[in-house]
Formats: sequence, structure tokens, C-alpha cells
Amino acid sequence: KLVEYRVDGIIATAAAISNTAQPLSSEIATPLVLVNIYSQAPFCSSVTSDNYAGSFQMASYLYERGCRSFTYISAEKSRYYDIPDRKRGFLDGLAAKGCANCLQFAGDYSYQSGKAIAQELFSRGSWPDCIFCSGSRMAYGIMDTARLQFHISIPDQLSVAAYDDLIASDTDSYQLTSVQQPSDDLAKTAIRLLLQQMEGNHSIETIFASPTLSIRNSVR
Repeated sequence: KLVEYRVDGIIATAAAISNTAQPLSSEIATPLVLVNIYSQAPFCSSVTSDNYAGSFQMASYLYERGCRSFTYISAEKSRYYDIPDRKRGFLDGLAAKGCANCLQFAGDYSYQSGKAIAQELFSRGSWPDCIFCSGSRMAYGIMDTARLQFHISIPDQLSVAAYDDLIASDTDSYQLTSVQQPSDDLAKTAIRLLLQQMEGNHSIETIFASPTLSIRNSVR
């Protein structure tokens, strides 16, 4: 639709592209920049958080805080783009510490999927030292279910962390330790890349911006 309206340029975010969509055609003449999604065979410029580095850094931090058994929750059931670099970075970060003890579950970025996974996991009568989610909303569902339904104390009995530092993560209800994406840098870089294309520079660039950890009270 944007191409039909003859816009001068397009910035597309990850949430706007489902994991079943075909890549936009490289034949489209309209300048296009992707934010937080990239291709191994890029057809246009993109800027994304370094998801691998962020998850690797979080794995190291959690291990250093004394966690030894882990659960990773992906977003593989989502209709939106699941980011495999987050899982790969987290598992590699654990492996670098000599830790291979990590269960895996598939969610869909939603609060409800976090609750459902928590019910399945905690109903077993035991749980890992730490749960790391590829999206914060799933972590909120896990934390509420752990505390309200199973009376598990966070962080005394369970540490929880997540990728994406959403606004609710800093509320008293959650205080969720998170990987924070460099939103300002992503936005400024996307605009710079788009303007370069609109000015005639059609070289393809894939830029990775460094995330940081927001340390709060959900990890022991």
C-alpha cells in the first residue's frame, strides 16, 4: 500500500513483518530501511539491536549472580518474527560459563503464553534457578503466576529476566531485569540510512546497535 501511495521512503519495524511473510521485493524502487529485523542475504539496509550480544551478556550476568539451572522461553509460536539470535546468544553465554542446564519452551510474546508456560513448568513441583524470556510480556505472565498461584518468591526462590525493557518492567509490580534496546540509536540510524538512500546512496548496510542491561530486583 505504501508503494502504491508513492511515498518517498519506508521505515518498517519488526512487529510489522510476520514470520510467514515473504521478504519485500528488492525490485521496489522506494527506499526501504528495516528496524530490528535483518536478513542473512540483505535486500535493503537495516539497523537492529545486537540480540546475540544482549542475550550473551545477560546469560553471563545471571550465572555470576549464582544461577545454575535455566529455562529459556522463545517466541516461536508468535505470528510475528521470532528472533533466533536471542536464544543462540543466551545458550552460547551459558556454554561459555560451562553451563548446559537449560530447558526450553516456546511462547508467542504474550502475557497469556507466559502464564501458560509457568503453569506447566511449576506444576511439576520444581523449577529452575532462573527463567529468561525473549520478550518482557511473557516474563510478566510468569512472575504473576509464580507469585499468585504457586506462591513462589521472586527473586528469593526464582530469578526472572527478559529481553525488551518495556515500560512496565520498571514498575513496582515487576522490577524486571531486562536487556534494554538502544531505541534512540536505532531510530536515528534508521533515519540516517533512509535519507542516504533518498539522496541516491543505494549501498546496503546492516548495522548492529549495542544493547545494555537494566538491572532491577527480579534477579537474586
